Amino acid sequence: MTVREVWLRLLAFWAVLAFTHPGIVPIQIATVGGAFLVAAVLATNARTRITIPTLAVALIVLAALSPLWAPALTGYTASGFTLSWSVFFAVVTIAGAVFAHCTTPKSGLRFFDAALKSLAVLTVVMIAIVPSEAFDQRAPNAGTLAGPFTHKNLLGPLLVLGLLSALYAGRGFRRACWVGLYVLLVMLTSSSSALVLSLLMLIMFVLIKGWYDKRIVILTAILAGLFAWLLVQYQDTLLAAVGRDATLSGRDRIWAGTIDAWQDRPLLGYGWYFTYTEGSPAAHIIEHYAGWLVPSSHNGFLSMLLQLGIVGASVLLTITAVTFLKLFRLVTMTADREARWALQAVVVFLMINLIDKNLDSTAWFIFVASATWLGNGWCASGSNAVPPTLESESVG
Repeated sequence: MTVREVWLRLLAFWAVLAFTHPGIVPIQIATVGGAFLVAAVLATNARTRITIPTLAVALIVLAALSPLWAPALTGYTASGFTLSWSVFFAVVTIAGAVFAHCTTPKSGLRFFDAALKSLAVLTVVMIAIVPSEAFDQRAPNAGTLAGPFTHKNLLGPLLVLGLLSALYAGRGFRRACWVGLYVLLVMLTSSSSALVLSLLMLIMFVLIKGWYDKRIVILTAILAGLFAWLLVQYQDTLLAAVGRDATLSGRDRIWAGTIDAWQDRPLLGYGWYFTYTEGSPAAHIIEHYAGWLVPSSHNGFLSMLLQLGIVGASVLLTITAVTFLKLFRLVTMTADREARWALQAVVVFLMINLIDKNLDSTAWFIFVASATWLGNGWCASGSNAVPPTLESESVG
């Protein structure tokens, strides 16, 4: 194992453990630690020319400049509050790009698989040794598995990403064991969104793996049609079965309040992460709809709309659509399993941001890495070829 590989593995582990917040790593330490690991990786790759996806840079710039138009609040310094979170967002984004430039998709999958398995093992150890810390003790989520994080909805998406990595990085009986462990941990979180997303990832894995087998495609289409019919006919029953109702635990009211608040500042929004502080005009409007001061919009795209306006939301939607379509094209052209993994990881990013907010987290890190690999020529090659900037790396 080379020094470079050690730093890359540490960066992947840091992305899993520290870039998901609020967790066991405070935001300031997560930012400094991430910046240090990026510098360490670059020190072992001095000749590597780093480029960050242009649209991702645009989001960084918008977030950093947003204090200029954020509303002034008594008792808060918008510039200081927003700056700390915008720096964190920049570090996560740059770290994803650097990671992709300094490794191949094949090695990247391997590093993430190891990091996510470490999280699963840590969670199991916590369950065995300190169950009171592993399981949330606070109402209304008492008894749900949170692991090293503060909420089940933080652990859930990481377990889904771990399940996905295990499917593509593993083989045979060992893969089955890890998949079983991830599914068990997801069930212990009692997170209906993570459970549904895990099921979706398993179905997509089978469908994509049998892309050229018409029988599998037809069977999957039939099952999808049956599920859609059941969802329409028995919506309330199915939602109740996964612990939800038609309001998605009150998210519909939060989303309505978010859209109402956005209409007062439609172009550039209220400022990065300043939107939900007590006393914010947007927070007051959303509280009127939801009945309490919410920490987020529970939807990443609506959150971007509220924080950086239609400008920021348009940039996010564009980079998401472009990355998804390029990966989809690559998957249809090649049997590259890393491309299939990246495509499903992007779907995870999309899905969790439809029901929650994960714009500056592990999922975003993987998303930026995937977009960077594509920018390096991964999609253009239409094969398993290593991008030109990565040819010197061993991909064994």
